Amino acid sequence: SATESQIVLTWTTPTAASETGGSSITGYNLQYQLSGTWTDLLADSLVTTYTHTGLSSGTEYAYRYRAKNVHGWSSYITSVTFTACSAPSQPAAITSLVAFDDADVQITWSAPTNKGGNSLTITAYELQVKHENGNYLDASSYCQEGSLSLRQCTITKANLATNYVLAVGDLIVAKVRAKNSKNLWSEWSAPNTVGAQLPDAPAKMATPVVTDAGLKLRITWTEPTTNYAPIKAYKIEIENKGTSTYVLDTTNCDGTNSQIISNKYCEVPIATPLIATYSYAAFDNIKVKVSAQNGIGWSTVSDVCSTGAVITRIPSAPSSVPTKNTALTTGTTVVVDLPSLTTDETGRSTITEYSVIYTLNGGGEVTMPSQGTSTQITLTGATLGGVYKFKYAARNVHGLGTYSSFSADIKAVDTPAAPTSLTCAYDSTVNIKFSWTAAAANGGTISANKVYIKDINGNYVEALTLGSVTEGIIAMSTLAASPYSLSTSGETVYFKVKSTNEMGDGPLTSFTSCAAINMKTIPSAPTSAPTIGSYTETSATVNWVASTASNGGLAFTNYKVEMAEGGGAFTQIIETNSVWTKDETLTSGQTYSFRYRVRNAIGYSEASPSVTIKAMTVPVKPSAPTASISSGTTTIEWSSPYSGGVGVSITQYQIQIKKKDTSWLEDTSICDGSTSTALTTLKCSFSTSALTNSVNFNLDSSDSIVARIRAKNERDWSTYSDATISPPEMHTTPVTQPSLTIVVSNSARMLFTTRKLSSKNIAISWTTPTTDAQTGRDPILGYNLQYRQVGASSWIDLVTDSLVNSHTLSGVNSGTNYEFRIRSRNVNGWSSFSSSTSQVASTAPSTLSPISSIIDKTNANIILAWGSPTSTGGTGLTITSTEVLVKHKNGEWVTPTCEEGNYDQRVCTVTQTNAKNIGLETGDLLVAKVKVKNSANIWSAYSTPNTAGGKIAAAPAKMTTPVVTDAGLKLRITWTEPNFNNAPITAYKISIWNNNAGPA
Repeated sequence: SATESQIVLTWTTPTAASETGGSSITGYNLQYQLSGTWTDLLADSLVTTYTHTGLSSGTEYAYRYRAKNVHGWSSYITSVTFTACSAPSQPAAITSLVAFDDADVQITWSAPTNKGGNSLTITAYELQVKHENGNYLDASSYCQEGSLSLRQCTITKANLATNYVLAVGDLIVAKVRAKNSKNLWSEWSAPNTVGAQLPDAPAKMATPVVTDAGLKLRITWTEPTTNYAPIKAYKIEIENKGTSTYVLDTTNCDGTNSQIISNKYCEVPIATPLIATYSYAAFDNIKVKVSAQNGIGWSTVSDVCSTGAVITRIPSAPSSVPTKNTALTTGTTVVVDLPSLTTDETGRSTITEYSVIYTLNGGGEVTMPSQGTSTQITLTGATLGGVYKFKYAARNVHGLGTYSSFSADIKAVDTPAAPTSLTCAYDSTVNIKFSWTAAAANGGTISANKVYIKDINGNYVEALTLGSVTEGIIAMSTLAASPYSLSTSGETVYFKVKSTNEMGDGPLTSFTSCAAINMKTIPSAPTSAPTIGSYTETSATVNWVASTASNGGLAFTNYKVEMAEGGGAFTQIIETNSVWTKDETLTSGQTYSFRYRVRNAIGYSEASPSVTIKAMTVPVKPSAPTASISSGTTTIEWSSPYSGGVGVSITQYQIQIKKKDTSWLEDTSICDGSTSTALTTLKCSFSTSALTNSVNFNLDSSDSIVARIRAKNERDWSTYSDATISPPEMHTTPVTQPSLTIVVSNSARMLFTTRKLSSKNIAISWTTPTTDAQTGRDPILGYNLQYRQVGASSWIDLVTDSLVNSHTLSGVNSGTNYEFRIRSRNVNGWSSFSSSTSQVASTAPSTLSPISSIIDKTNANIILAWGSPTSTGGTGLTITSTEVLVKHKNGEWVTPTCEEGNYDQRVCTVTQTNAKNIGLETGDLLVAKVKVKNSANIWSAYSTPNTAGGKIAAAPAKMTTPVVTDAGLKLRITWTEPNFNNAPITAYKISIWNNNAGPA
């Protein structure tokens, strides 16, 4: 076998004596020849096969061999030749498509990527097409155009249908192989899985759609099922109205036009040809049908479209007139609603604008400014009381239609003003009459007046609703009842009035007061609860006094006392005609409430406030508490006394400890007898060191811890217990000396020194307390070293709780004054801090806040301003220099030109011209930043650039046209503020044309 790079050679071992020379073969010698020279492949070997590799593609090689026995070598056989080649590579799958013009199927393919050898050529192709039965049949005889040597073949639909029995839509499946000049065939290409399908004429088209396109009608269709051949043309036919004759409009609907084929629609002008040529009239539906063509032929014609958009026209006069919008019309603003047009009134075309005309009091017609397609038209600045009429017309793509008739009269009316001159007087001994001067009707007619009277809570309540009259009467008895409740003798009555017209209610008047009235009512409820004279677990004495509340105008006649037990309902326990004392038997631990009522000739008042008690005594005197100390903690314990009643609980204990001066003190921060823990465990524990506080107890190691307690229930406190028996002696926290000594010494009990290591570090060291008096009788367990900047409110820990004797503070700020202090701890707690010592460093000034900027209203200059740094960098340092930069349009920071102000005043004024010189444009923000330097020659960081403030300004934009409206004996000229382009408007110029001399 052979390939492009190797040849496999084999031979057989001779067996006949005539071939072997009567002796066994002992070796073979194999040679090849290239360019006339023979070369050994096997010099002497007994193998009978050899693979010759590394050959040149397409090159011819000669081979020979000979055999050897014990007598020597035979002669060489006659040489044979082989060429280093192979079959061509497998072609890629074929491609196919249906031709646009004639729908023949065009099959093409590519040459093999490898012909089988360098010097070889492709001499032939074989093409096969798959039959309906699955077999592949030769196709070369059906190729109508081209040739196989050009790697293409065109087969008609008829041949594919007849000879291969393919149906419409079947995929044309083919394969191809190639032969080279060594007569070697390649493998067949893989059959194609995509490509052309057997085509047919297009399917029947769907009915086209006609839509409105303004002054045209658009005919739109959907591409039909193409049946596997591309659409090459459409036929659009329009009926001559009423003739059943369809014609082609090749001017507007040329179905061969590539754009129309792509868009699948065309547009036909309404005027010409639809009206002028095809005789259609307004509101007619046109009749149209379409068909499609591909390379096979024409589709069946679609059904006729006789619906859809119609022939449109200019709008006709509206049949309805504008109407008043009552909800929105008020005062000098008149709002009218335009009725919806019928479909025919619109001209069957979209309305693009409404035109409205009005008359005032029968005068000339005035055309209102356009309000677009809004059907709610607003007339502002109307004459109050004036009578208006409105008419309107609609505009569509064809133009402005005819106006409607005028509307009914629409009057400009506002709600009425407030009535004036309010007065009131007694109409009789039982009635009050209110009077006023009628309100201004503001173009309308007053239809009602309403009177509001102030009730007992200060709220005005509607009391009378009257017609157009100017007075009203109300009974005093009505005022005494709800909701007014004006029952106090000599009560002053306050009232207000408002009027109503067809626009609604006007404003209320200010209040007016009138005559006092005298009313008789039941007494007011007593304001004070009964009092409890004394009570125990089993009895109570209830007292009450004469009521000081209003008697309703009549004398008091009786008192009634009520009691409620355990939260139940109140029941009467006594009724008497005088102030009374009542003893009542109680049940221990139960809750009781007492209240009373007072009566006059009309009846009883509401109940007084109640007083509530529980039947019990205070707790009995507790036993003396005990005290103990363990590991720096003091514990005080006690036992619970009798609570004072059945079901009564102790709610609190008070624990007092004897101070240094022998007085007693309760400190709930260390021993709170009101907590749930204390009430449950009957003890409290706290740090013994708390008793050394000089403000509170001030105990030292020579003192004992002595306590006493008392108990409290819902009623009150018991008496104090006796003092603690056998109290323990005190342990204390370490003691510090009054002031700090800044020297290195071993004699002091708590000393520390500071020394400046560099501008960035400070080292601190101290000595250890040694005596019992200094340590509080317990070993030192740790140190707490703190520092802060001089003047700061808070200290910062350097050593939190450690037994070290030195520390170095790194990274201090140059020029800053620092101070340090230290304390020590034993099991009882921390000592007080030592006196502080200080060390000065230094630093840069603090960063300034962002620059603020504003626009100068007089000249539009931009004023930059900034504050002082909160810190100059150290005590005694001052600010010596300031640097301000502004941001160029290109992003670079540059020094601004300041026209006014100076840096000492922390102000810089930048003109608009100078701002534009750094590339800024109208609307751009002038962005700036600032830094300062102190007398230590240290600069601060730049401030954060500002994100708001003055922008580059320009003259105002062109103003819109002013509006002139009627203002009675004047004309009002109104304008809209223009875009002021970042600078405030300082003035307007209003010019009026003088018919004799031009603008003025």
